[in-house]
Amino acid sequence: MKRSLTKRERVTDRRSVRNLFRASSTPRRSGLRLFYAANDAGCSRVVVCPARGFAHAPARNRQRRLVREAYRLLKHRVTPGYDLLLQIRPRRRELGVRAAGEVLTALLGEAGLLRRRALTRTCES
Repeated sequence: MKRSLTKRERVTDRRSVRNLFRASSTPRRSGLRLFYAANDAGCSRVVVCPARGFAHAPARNRQRRLVREAYRLLKHRVTPGYDLLLQIRPRRRELGVRAAGEVLTALLGEAGLLRRRALTRTCES
């Protein structure tokens, strides 16, 4: 089973990103902030946006990759039908994949978007 993020599982247009930033429900924890809104796509889509304040582009891009990987590992437990925007805030110590996964699990659970059992069908087709 392919587990990478397909184009259909990513938020790609500006209007959707702008609407996500306007969403009122935004839990935050330990360098991550979650914006979410319902969509009509039938599956959950994600975009990772770093906030201003990262010292260098390599540090910003590494954090983005690590958070995207943490989401990729959790995507089968996320309730379908939502657009998710994960905003990364700069920190003194970077989040690893495991730490980002724990924070992301807590954020999604707090928002009520995490299922106890993994989905058997995804929106890859």
